[in-house]
Amino acid sequence: MVVVVTLLNLCSGCCVALGHTKLLGFKTEYRDYEHKDHDEIISYKLTPAQISGAMRLRQMTNRFIHNTQDELYRNRSAHNNYKEALNSLSADKSIIICKPDKGKGIVILDKSEYIEKMNAIVNDTATFKQITDDPTMNKEDKLVRFLLKLHERGFISDTEYKLARPVGSRFARLYGLPKVHKPNRSIRPILSSIKTFNYGLGLMLANRLAHLRSSASMVKDSFEFANTVKSFSGSQLNLRMISFDVKNLFTKVPLAYTIDLIIDKLYEKCDLCSISRKKMKCRKCEDTEDFRTLLRLATSETHFVYNNNLYEQIDGVSIGGPLAGTIADIFMIHLEESLHDDLYKNGVRLWRRFVDDTFALVEPNASINSILSVLNGFHPSIEFTFEMEVDNSLSFLDVHVIRSVSQYSTTIYRKSTFTGLIMKWQSYVPLS
Repeated sequence: MVVVVTLLNLCSGCCVALGHTKLLGFKTEYRDYEHKDHDEIISYKLTPAQISGAMRLRQMTNRFIHNTQDELYRNRSAHNNYKEALNSLSADKSIIICKPDKGKGIVILDKSEYIEKMNAIVNDTATFKQITDDPTMNKEDKLVRFLLKLHERGFISDTEYKLARPVGSRFARLYGLPKVHKPNRSIRPILSSIKTFNYGLGLMLANRLAHLRSSASMVKDSFEFANTVKSFSGSQLNLRMISFDVKNLFTKVPLAYTIDLIIDKLYEKCDLCSISRKKMKCRKCEDTEDFRTLLRLATSETHFVYNNNLYEQIDGVSIGGPLAGTIADIFMIHLEESLHDDLYKNGVRLWRRFVDDTFALVEPNASINSILSVLNGFHPSIEFTFEMEVDNSLSFLDVHVIRSVSQYSTTIYRKSTFTGLIMKWQSYVPLS
């Protein structure tokens, strides 16, 4: 049991090197340096100097092998203990071992509780639907043919075509990370989507849409936010601090609505032809519909496996998808621009957002319920919650903001579940 606790205390970022890997400094497929592939061509056309060098190299290699075997023998007890502990944890099917949603550490969950919370997520019929057959190959073939058509027409470049074209696709995998800082330890769904049929397409579209993510109301990180807060002065010192949070933004962002929004921003409406009636579309309409199809293929046709069942996401986006952050930001920027005047009328004087968390300054007599009503009335899928300042202070991201008579100051904020863990020295990772 002591070995298990020691192993878990290394935390999820620590790598344990076993066997020759620890001594070689890199992973090799072969233990024998003289191993040859069956089709390897052997050439002996060496000069005398090369032969002499090869003999010295063989002597050095033999000494290294001897020293390696001695080192492995001396450390066999520690290595074997770690291996046994890992095997024991892996064999326990009643638990789930994972990292927390935020921060470093190891979380051990009761498997039945984990499955119950994950089932509550995938059983949301407004966002997911269960499917019976694996559509991976059909979707890959469909996307390849569509991309080829767009490439031949010049709608996408050579670089974009190579990035978006899928080869050997597989379905995505859904898993959850526990929010240990929340009272009910809710689960954040994460989609592992690398090598899926639309992963490269998502990367390509994210590049094309990057210019739509810029907004004066956004902060890129805690450092920018802290610098912004420290610049507040004058009448801003009389305002109240409040933070807003969008519940489950990624899975609740209205996908069809946001796709229409993107199309409207990129393409002007065509007055020359009606897409719904005319068989021969003009080039502008063709480009518009093709880009809409690309957005749909990259988002609403995503399928994944969870607990040996196949699902398809029909609305929202999943954390882990390359286009998820872009879609969420574009929608939130549109919400902020649309509600700017109404929020100002209700006393909001400053709005700074990071993904789904927002820091705001409001007038002392502003009605928080009125502000919340404006925000929650924008779209039925989106729900905001809020947290008010306490004793002239409020935490946002990992920054604790304190308002005094003369200025705003900041300190580092740590959640109660903060572990303070850093990479262990004995972890098998590069030193640089």
